[in-house]
Amino acid sequence: MANLEEAYNALRNAHNAGDTKAASEIAIIINKMQASPQQEKDPLAGDDSALRRVSDVGIDLLKGGLGVVDAVTGLADIPTGGAVGKFTDEVSESLFGGTTEDAKAFLDKGTSRQGLRAEREVAEAEGFGGTLSAMVQNPSTIIGTVAESLPAMFGGGKIAQGLLKLNKYRKAQKLVGETPGSYGVAAGIGEGVVGAGQQATDIRRQTDDQTLSGKQAGLSALTGIFTAVLGTVGAKIANKVGIVDADVLFAEGVQEGTKRGLLTDIAYAAITEGAFEELPQSIQEQMLQNVALNKDPMEGVAESAATGLLAGIGMGGGASLLTRGKRSTIKDDKEGLAEDPVDENEPPQEESKFGNLGTSPVVSPITKPKAKAKPKAIKQVNDYEQNKLPD
Repeated sequence: MANLEEAYNALRNAHNAGDTKAASEIAIIINKMQASPQQEKDPLAGDDSALRRVSDVGIDLLKGGLGVVDAVTGLADIPTGGAVGKFTDEVSESLFGGTTEDAKAFLDKGTSRQGLRAEREVAEAEGFGGTLSAMVQNPSTIIGTVAESLPAMFGGGKIAQGLLKLNKYRKAQKLVGETPGSYGVAAGIGEGVVGAGQQATDIRRQTDDQTLSGKQAGLSALTGIFTAVLGTVGAKIANKVGIVDADVLFAEGVQEGTKRGLLTDIAYAAITEGAFEELPQSIQEQMLQNVALNKDPMEGVAESAATGLLAGIGMGGGASLLTRGKRSTIKDDKEGLAEDPVDENEPPQEESKFGNLGTSPVVSPITKPKAKAKPKAIKQVNDYEQNKLPD
């Protein structure tokens, strides 16, 4: 018989796979095991040190890095029917004793007991409201979800940067009316490419033969298209209201300032990233995965929607907070340029060596003025006068 720790691992895996039916059944088994006097006490009882707690974020980042590896193999799986991913999994098992999924499970063992208890509560929650409430009560799960997403966002940003280096892409931007060199659509495409790869791997690993059918490969690609469209729309909305889109931030950096207050700015960014990007993206990803695996299309959708919404709020608000100082500097610089326009055709006015006596009693330090270059015509006359032969 499995012990509680094994049951909790099974519950977490079912939740991560979006299999709410299996998660509910496992949760019932765990409750019965905890109620039985013969069973051992909760293995997650007690608290770990603060340092161990902080290391949870590092573990989530590492898991996100493994997710990027899955995205790369997943992209190769779409045209090959999962052959590449199946082959790499077999090689990985031969060389390292497991796949990237096994590596994630191994990393989970290093998570603090507080973190594991928080994940358990979220995994046991049902529905949109239940999952939302569980994550809000356990904010470490929101931080962990954001941290695990960062490597994928970084990868999507690199794809966007690569696109903008292509002349054909810049020409295409002109054709569709987008400013050449802007990152909005490119960031959306980068996000979509990564999303398609991750979806393909998630689906393949839930099939009996560890491969993809034509339908499953097509739905994985469709996931990427929808993700790219939603990401682009979210970036355009963010640009309209003058905030930083988290995905564009990874591709472009900070380019614009803002005049809003801190809390308002964070709220705008959180709502845009959460409600207009991550929420609909999570819904369509879960639904298409269910269809690909012949499950109820709505299974796990509510839970995924809640997770995506809160993760998006964390990403958007965090991006706005981290970049606010730089954006304020950019705004001040632009306002300074607007207040002091420079006429390029007007020659520079030479300041008196005694300062501006008409407006200020302060005497400027006396400096020796630099010699101005003589106009070419005057220089030629002077050369002639100096070098001509005597009469």
